[in-house]
Amino acid sequence: MSLRRAQVQFHALATGPEAVGRDQDGKAVFAPFCAPDERATVQIFEEKKDFARGIATEFEVLSAHRVAPPCPVFRPQTPENSCGGCHLQHLETAFGRELKRQNLERQLRRALRNSEFRVESCESGADWNYRNKAEFRVQKTASGATEIGFYAHASHRLVSIENCLIQEPKNLETLRVARENLALLERAQVSKILARVASSGEGFVAFEAAQNGAILRELAEIFRENLPHLVGIGAKIGKSRGEILWGRDFLCEEVSGVRFRVAGDGFWQINAQTTPLMVAAALEFLELKNGENALDLYCGSGLFAVFMARAGASVTGIESSAQAVENARFNARENGVSARFFAGDCARLLKKERGPFDSILLDPPRAGAKDAIPNLLRLAPQRLVYVSCDPATLARDLALLCPHYKATRARCFDVFAQTSHLETVVALEKCA
Repeated sequence: MSLRRAQVQFHALATGPEAVGRDQDGKAVFAPFCAPDERATVQIFEEKKDFARGIATEFEVLSAHRVAPPCPVFRPQTPENSCGGCHLQHLETAFGRELKRQNLERQLRRALRNSEFRVESCESGADWNYRNKAEFRVQKTASGATEIGFYAHASHRLVSIENCLIQEPKNLETLRVARENLALLERAQVSKILARVASSGEGFVAFEAAQNGAILRELAEIFRENLPHLVGIGAKIGKSRGEILWGRDFLCEEVSGVRFRVAGDGFWQINAQTTPLMVAAALEFLELKNGENALDLYCGSGLFAVFMARAGASVTGIESSAQAVENARFNARENGVSARFFAGDCARLLKKERGPFDSILLDPPRAGAKDAIPNLLRLAPQRLVYVSCDPATLARDLALLCPHYKATRARCFDVFAQTSHLETVVALEKCA
């Protein structure tokens, strides 16, 4: 039985490339590459009790903010073959940014049960060529040819690419060299190439492959010779921890004049232009005073912790990655500040902390900090600052905190321009 066609009036962005609207019966319908205020005929391919999903086949009303996407593999007409790296190239960038801010504000108002709560602004950097990390996928296509590119949204279908408008140019040089050596990549059974470029201009590449051997080392030599910005090349074979084939395993980053050492394949903020904006907002919201005790939870390589210590706080950092903690300790020493760092499961280590802490900053992964919240409440700092990369888990966690804390300010950052993602910094004060 063929599924129905629906007339849909769209009213908001959802997640990924999808917009959400209502059909003629009032049912929620999600479809990719549509926009608020557009009206379209949607071919439904998934029908649930409370919502449906489909693809817009005809538009009756188009948004005044719709534009022609500049990227040839951003394909609104055929979503299944569109590169999953971008979601919003069909909209004016400033308009998409404001829609993201509005979506976040709606979610936070519901979570906080405060219809007056405002997200102050959505600050941004470059809209193109900003992304300092790429994960290029290598696999055989249906035709049997080996290709390199990115996955289509929510799938493992490879979209072959020759360029990427949001990637740093040096990562595109890595893509060029990879495309010139597809036969070697196939023989070495490489499935993914990680490419990183630091704010210093240094680069790092890591291969994921089924087996090591002479071919992989031949590839490493080709990349080293043709990419002079590289300072290290690594490999992860099967389920191994990884190894360095050439050079070193770290990059040098700089934020607002402060230098950091970070793992070549470790976590670091994707957008060098928005990172100092986020740090400045976090420090503004923390309102640190000299000699205060502060905790940086999920501290990574010490980005926020070092700035907190430079502001005069006595800082403790907790992070799950032992390598990141090693780098955080190095970064504190190199920047002449004193801070303690501990490696292990963040929620478990937090149970052992006795404080007292005047302020706690938390910057959890996309899954949020639900497991840590009971012990955050036990430690009961006067101020909390929550840095989030996922509005849904942020809203969930704020709902758990808000009986004991009041959210006073929020600011978001278009770290991932042309996508539906954004970062948020929220200030919370302990209730009297």
